[in-house]
Amino acid sequence: MSRFSLVLLALFLASGLAASTASAEHNSCSGTLKIMLTNDDGFDSPGITAMQAALVAAGHEVTIVAPLEQQSGKGGSISTDVGGFIDIALESAPGDPVVWSVASTPSDATRMGLSVILADDPPDLVVSGSNFGQNLGQGGTRGSGTLGAALAAAAFGEHGIPAIAMSVGIDFAEAGTGFPSTFAAFGPAGEFTADVIEELQQNGCRNGQLLPRRHSLNINFPVPFEGQQGVKVDRQLGETADLDLVFQDVQGAVAAGGGGVLLNVDFPDEPDAQRRSDTVAFKDGFVTIATMDGDMSARRFQQNQVARRLRDLAQH
Repeated sequence: MSRFSLVLLALFLASGLAASTASAEHNSCSGTLKIMLTNDDGFDSPGITAMQAALVAAGHEVTIVAPLEQQSGKGGSISTDVGGFIDIALESAPGDPVVWSVASTPSDATRMGLSVILADDPPDLVVSGSNFGQNLGQGGTRGSGTLGAALAAAAFGEHGIPAIAMSVGIDFAEAGTGFPSTFAAFGPAGEFTADVIEELQQNGCRNGQLLPRRHSLNINFPVPFEGQQGVKVDRQLGETADLDLVFQDVQGAVAAGGGGVLLNVDFPDEPDAQRRSDTVAFKDGFVTIATMDGDMSARRFQQNQVARRLRDLAQH
């Protein structure tokens, strides 16, 4: 019997449950998991295909439910066309791993998968990625469709579905050569995700849940992967991103009362103000793992601060 099996047995005995009366229900703390795989790059992108292969090779049952087309930067956006229809299509051949496309945003694809396609056989885990490009810090994650999909899973239903977002970095110096380091890292990133899942199963699974209620992980995988320095697990503290999308009024649209405003990209060169941030660790070559809380509420300390400032209004 393995060490992990002994630990499980001890937990059963400590709670007064004999092995013969243990529930036969599926337990995501061991063995094969039912995983729903999604992304924001599209159902047939190289990152999601490599992730599917790695998770299947690890012994898991994987169903892809992902956007029909490229949806990067959509964040948590959802369709509001009430009374309209969103097209879904089974893209896989009979006998192959199941792949569904959803003609909408990453968040919609996640909710469609959980509430319709897999409603009768819900997954133990949702994995979003691997994404083409890193999603770091506070500024770099707000608009991410990859993270939007993971957060949609964590917020789904009464208890949420544990979720992992995986993003593979890009080296902007490779822009002229098609980012070969990123494509080479998709396979290893998928294998690393499988290792993360195994670690969660063995070291911290509680009540059949891989992660705390309504939580998800944001993993960023630097390139080239051969030069990685290790793994750092910390808060998502970074205040800056590798790149910023900026608006520039190069044609004087404001002065003219209207016109076109240029959307451009800026590469900040100043160091991140948070020295222990995920952004700094990623730039130093570390795989970063940050835990995201799906609770939209502020911490109690900040809540109390605001309540004091609004105390006169609250009395009316």
